[in-house]
Amino acid sequence: MKALQHIYQSILYMEANLKNPITMSEAADAAGYSLYHFSRIFNQATGHSPYDYVIRRRLSEAARELINTDKKIIDLALDYQFNNPETFTRAFHKMFDILPSKLKSNNDYSDLIYLTPLTYDLLLHLKQNPIALPTIIKKDLLCFLGLVFYGETPDSESSLYQQLKNEIKKEKIKTANNYYSLLFNPTAWSCQKNGMIAVEINLNAETPGPLIMKKVIAARYFLFPYHGKLDNINYTLSYLYQTWFPKSGFKPRIDLALICHGNADHQQIVILIPINRLN
Repeated sequence: MKALQHIYQSILYMEANLKNPITMSEAADAAGYSLYHFSRIFNQATGHSPYDYVIRRRLSEAARELINTDKKIIDLALDYQFNNPETFTRAFHKMFDILPSKLKSNNDYSDLIYLTPLTYDLLLHLKQNPIALPTIIKKDLLCFLGLVFYGETPDSESSLYQQLKNEIKKEKIKTANNYYSLLFNPTAWSCQKNGMIAVEINLNAETPGPLIMKKVIAARYFLFPYHGKLDNINYTLSYLYQTWFPKSGFKPRIDLALICHGNADHQQIVILIPINRLN
């Protein structure tokens, strides 16, 4: 894990200098590697070239300031080491698919996917649980029955699972056996969990007791197998939305992700993310 620690040292150096002029040679020095070796190891560990990481982090922080402060675009461009507002605007539009001038007057920022700082724990998780190549599947209209959660901890989610199982048994509901977590704001999973613990049911089923029905329209999904601890799945979700999808040629829907936990006979966890192909 020593190489990972060295890469993380370079990330800390980059993060400390987002508003300062730096070279990739200086970042390599922070890791204790030659520039060639550093670039190769960094890409393997993070999915980014060092230059790409710095640019996307600068744009992410600039977007936050653009939304939350009164700073002018030209000042943000210069603060984050872009030569001029035109260069900044082109890079900003390429990353966020919106012009910074439009974002400034836009009241809805929910579709922005920032690149947040990469942590050592996330890098270690990715090394131990590399992203498997997904398969594309098509699902027709889905119907789920479950319990809503807001900001739940893993322990309280487990209690919701048990409560859901008890309700299903009590009401003798016919289900498709697989249990799911439906995430309604998956790009904010690490800071604001909002969704349902649910089971798939027949479209014509009734909604008994405290359970809530949720219908999900037909869509194509990327299906990613997941082999790590469920408590750490937020690391994989964060990486998928912030790093994997921007390089994939596909655009994820950001209003929903499904985590299928399997059933008593088959415990394989898979992540299902609805997608649109980019033009």
